[in-house]
Formats: sequence, structure tokens, C-alpha cells
Amino acid sequence: MHSLLKRSILSAMIIAVALAAAAPASAQLKKVTVGQVAPSPIFWPGFIAQKQKFYENEGLQVEGVVVESGGIVQQIVGGSIDFGFTTSEAALRAIDKGAEIAIIGETVVKWPYSMMVTRDIKTARDLRGKKVMLPAPNQDLTMLWYRWLKEQDMNPKLMEEVFEPVAPSRYGALVGGVASAAPVSQPQDFIALRNGYKQLVDFAMLPGQDLAYGVIVTSRKLLREQPEKARAFLLAVGNAINWWYEPKNKDSAIAILQEVSKTDRALTTQTYDYYFDKVQMPFSRNARVQMNGERNLINMLADDGSIKDRDPAKYIDASFLPK
Repeated sequence: MHSLLKRSILSAMIIAVALAAAAPASAQLKKVTVGQVAPSPIFWPGFIAQKQKFYENEGLQVEGVVVESGGIVQQIVGGSIDFGFTTSEAALRAIDKGAEIAIIGETVVKWPYSMMVTRDIKTARDLRGKKVMLPAPNQDLTMLWYRWLKEQDMNPKLMEEVFEPVAPSRYGALVGGVASAAPVSQPQDFIALRNGYKQLVDFAMLPGQDLAYGVIVTSRKLLREQPEKARAFLLAVGNAINWWYEPKNKDSAIAILQEVSKTDRALTTQTYDYYFDKVQMPFSRNARVQMNGERNLINMLADDGSIKDRDPAKYIDASFLPK
């Protein structure tokens, strides 16, 4: 009886010591709020960093927040979120207008969008007089579309343009007969192909396309006051990207995206294969800023009059990335 009691007391003490040892580690995690637009493959690195505990490994307790398209920058400026996954274009425009934020890392380096068209469209010229649904006037993807049209010797003014910033809504307009063409991302382009629509152009595969796309942004205030948090966040995201590139992690990567996007396994696998086998380098390893692509985008926006300053140093602070 006494032996049993001693064993019970010893077991309780061991559990108590283990819990006490674990408590400080949990308490030391720095709370971080991160914004993203949607459960899309574009934000895959962030999902991996969360699910594979890369954030936790760097001492971060991350809460993900879904923010409306275009709202990431505003919420960082307002202090509602600490970091955001957004487009370089959105960050550049905001910074040029005086927002106290900075691009500190890069995630997506290719533009994973397809211009999907109805069955009767075979070339750009077939869109003459047709309705094309684009994200927004003077937006980066719209500009890229115009650039491609110029190469096809087609004037966009010969088409009827309508605008919708949300990709799934553009897909709905295409299949609903509202538009004859619309740029969408994965997996909507794959679904459209299944349903008999055509891919007029794959923007990720355009030769010579070197324009920055997905970036990580934060406030200048956070960089001044909590630089260690920025370094930890970038290291975690960079490790998640490097993990994605390991072929042995394919099934786990697919499972993570499937879980967060609620998309069926076949479509998620098709998305992975497209990113890994066709695009090949969709993400920036170690979350490093690709300066050539940033400069090209800055110059494109400046040429259009969308921003004024052409100096990358105004927009980018890559000093918090791992050396």
C-alpha cells in the first residue's frame, strides 16, 4: 500500500516538474498577428510555417487573420496586425504615398494567374468587342495583360473592360457569362479547364517576366522597436519555403493546403504539380527579396505614373533577413 502511494506521489512529482519546465517555454513565445487575403496557394509558405511549427521554433505564437483584398497595408499602418502577406504593388503604392511600412521579405516570385477565356476565343484578336474582367485599372496584373496584348499586336481599347478585384468573383463572372475573359489563379483555372474553358495566357510562364509579386510587409515602428520579432518571422517563413522545395515533403505540403483551402485532393495536387514541375521556382528561397524583380516593378509603376519615387531603398529593408 505504502509502495503504491510512493509511486503515485513520485509520478505526480514527475508530471509537475515536466509541466513547470514546459510552462516558461510557452510563456516566452512572442505573440504575432499576421494578415493574409485568402486560403490561396499564394500564401502557402505562411500556412506551412504555422502547421509545421516553424513559427513556434523561432519563438513566435502566430495568429492568422483573413483581411479583405487591399486591406493588409491599412491594418499594418493602423497597428491591427504585425506582418502581412500581400502584393509588392500594394506595398509600393502605399509607401510612395507616405505609409510608414517596409517590404522586408519576398514569397511569390512568379505570377500564378491564367487569363481564362470562353470556348470561342482562340487568340487575343478574338476578344475584339468582348467583355474582359480585370482586377482594377492601372493594377500590376492589368498592366502585365496590356504588355502581353501589345506583343500580340492587339489594342485593349478594342475590348470592353470591367473590373473586379477578387479572383473567385472574376471566375464566377466568366462561367456566368458576364465576361468572355478573366484572369484567375489556382485552382479556378484548373476548374475552368475541366469545364471546357481555355487558357489564353499563363502569366507565370511568360518569357522574360521578372516582376516582383508576393511580399512580406511590416511597419517601420515594429522594425525599430522589435527587430528580433521581424528576424524571427522572416527566418520562419524562409524555412517554410525551403521545406516546400523538398520533394519528400510533397504529400505533407498538399495536405496543409488542402486543409486550409477546403479544396479537394485532386485539385490541390494539381496545384502543387503546377507550382513544382511547371513554374519550378514559384517562391523565393529563404524569403529573400529579389531586387531585380522589385526594380522592374517599381519602374513599371513609375512609368505609368502610379508612383513617383524610383529608389528601391524607399520601399525595401532587407536587413532583417538571415545572413
